[in-house]
Amino acid sequence: MTEELSTRPEQRGLAWCFATAIFVSAFLVFQVQPVISKVILPWFGGSPAVWTSCMLFFQTALFAGYAYAHWSVSRLTPRWQGAVHMLLIALAVSVLPISPSDEWKPVDGSWPTLRILGILTTSVGLPYFLLASSGPLLQAWFGQSFRSRSPYRLYALSNTASMLGLLTYPFLFEPTFTTAGQSRLWSLVFIVFALLSAWLAWRLFARVGMSQNLERGVEGEASGASAELPTVGQRIGWLALAAYGSAMLLATTNHVCQDVAVMPLLWVLPLSLYLLSFIICFDNPRWYSRYWCGRGLVLATFLAAMVSRMGTSLPVVAEVSVYLVLLLLACMVCHGELVRRRPEKNHLTMFYQYCAAGGALGGILVSLVCPQLFSRFLEMNVGLLVAYLLGLYVATKSETNAPADQPQKRRIAPFVFGYAGLLAIAWGQLGGVSGSAIAATRNFYGVLTVHEREVIEEGQSKGRIREIFHGRIQHGSQWMKDELRRVPTTYYAEETAIGQLLRGMGRDRPIRVGVIGLGAGTLAAYGSEDDTYRFYEINPDVIQIARQYFSYLSDLPSKSEMVLGDARISLERESPQAFDVLALDAFSGDAVPAHLLTVEAMQIYLRHLSEGGVLAIHTSNRHIDLLPVVAGLCRHSGLQYRHIPTRMDLGGISGYCEWVVVARESAGLETLVADEERARAFGPEEELPLWTDSFSNIIGSLRKASD
Repeated sequence: MTEELSTRPEQRGLAWCFATAIFVSAFLVFQVQPVISKVILPWFGGSPAVWTSCMLFFQTALFAGYAYAHWSVSRLTPRWQGAVHMLLIALAVSVLPISPSDEWKPVDGSWPTLRILGILTTSVGLPYFLLASSGPLLQAWFGQSFRSRSPYRLYALSNTASMLGLLTYPFLFEPTFTTAGQSRLWSLVFIVFALLSAWLAWRLFARVGMSQNLERGVEGEASGASAELPTVGQRIGWLALAAYGSAMLLATTNHVCQDVAVMPLLWVLPLSLYLLSFIICFDNPRWYSRYWCGRGLVLATFLAAMVSRMGTSLPVVAEVSVYLVLLLLACMVCHGELVRRRPEKNHLTMFYQYCAAGGALGGILVSLVCPQLFSRFLEMNVGLLVAYLLGLYVATKSETNAPADQPQKRRIAPFVFGYAGLLAIAWGQLGGVSGSAIAATRNFYGVLTVHEREVIEEGQSKGRIREIFHGRIQHGSQWMKDELRRVPTTYYAEETAIGQLLRGMGRDRPIRVGVIGLGAGTLAAYGSEDDTYRFYEINPDVIQIARQYFSYLSDLPSKSEMVLGDARISLERESPQAFDVLALDAFSGDAVPAHLLTVEAMQIYLRHLSEGGVLAIHTSNRHIDLLPVVAGLCRHSGLQYRHIPTRMDLGGISGYCEWVVVARESAGLETLVADEERARAFGPEEELPLWTDSFSNIIGSLRKASD
């Protein structure tokens, strides 16, 4: 065997340097993802698609880094590999720190995905590219330096570091440091990594004697390699398995964020499970069992299919847990099968390049292709079908061949049950896709549908009502009868807090009203001839639907103004609007835009209120109790508030809605009528959450089962 290094202590020291550099690079790769994503999340309305768009960039940059590593190892001599890599290190350090400039804030809601990709490319593109290439490149250098050792275990080490980087973010870095502080700390650690990588490149390739020795080693590897070039079929298999694992990661993340909120913890959990499957499978092939993982995936698929049919009747934690278990088992199967198909280390960088390409392909499918193909979030439904088939295939492969004399019925029984299960899953996931919607659209901000139904009360028809839904949450409705179409409904009925305010204020003088969140445009029903209603809406499809399928805006006799874009960014840039009422109606959906309920946001709202103006915040939400958050903001800012829960009629279905009215003075709040049995207030001794732009704890605000 060729002598690799001169002394055994030097071998150990060099091996530790490789391991440290790989560990730090992987830690930084996955630490930067929530750091930079959280910075830009408020710029795009807190949409769940912000994270999937960011993941698309990171996966594409990862593929580019792996492609560079493969090209460098296969095309360049060791001396040139070191020289090129040191040049990239110098360039990456020169663009620090990674915080994007406020100049990138969008002026409207158009082209969000392209804008996100542009922000990430200019702010973190080169450092991330260098970090992404370091894993396979340093492993290849390790394999050249230690020819008797397998570099694949370093891949498990890198994934361990990646998961550590993710898990420490929501529990350590996010609550401890501001977003600016996180960026500076990340940049500082990156400089440490850059110095270590530069030293490795110089140590291994800049010294002439060792460089020549390694070059001879590489030539020997190339000439004496017994491993054949992987076939096209093998490479397609790598690509497909990696793509499906990535697509399931993004589809699951999208799903759980739609049901709770867009926040780093719900980004981190699915991605951590994804990485955990890499760690387990690549550490040692024996940790992956086709028998147990295949059967477990089939059972998890059935359980997830049942949960999806049950809709909103399950607690959110139970629903999210089911989908996370499904994701873990699907990734275990994908990555376990990848390990079974991995090549010899001669083709290590090729293998990683195809894995990264598959990851990028999965991101493209979920982030770019599916929104164009589907008017609803069907990627999770399709993913469940594929998961069932994959689990069934792997479980079948784990069985020993049936004896030749086994009865024919016993041999075909698994196929019969498998086919029946496939039909059941397909019916459960795709049977109700067409639905009863008279309109459906999907874009970066989610899925919108318009439904129309007849309302029956006491056996008599009350008329037809049209409703707009964002995902599973209703965002407004309108009666179709001419005599009822200007009657405000649901959360905005006259008996609600916002109804009482607008009816009371509009009696003796013209008023100026600001509305954050358009929905069907129901609040326009309160407008009088001399009033001014100014609507802020980030989703252009909502504006189109409100104008095409509902008549509140067209029936409004007063002046109306429409502002497209994130409401907070728009208000930041506008001169004071002197609103008599500013209504915040952006929190009833499953994904809560937390950036609209922070100390900094409250100061912006106050700047736009008239001297006696009030802020009305719609806090109705299935999963999150926002009242303590609003109360905490009021206490911090010295404001008065009143909680106004009201029984409402959702078109034949009764329920409660909650508004919180905030004012500088308490005068006028007492006249509002509320359901006093349900109304809540908090004493000065009670601890209340305080959300800021640097910190918001949505998990701590989840409703208890008894709420």
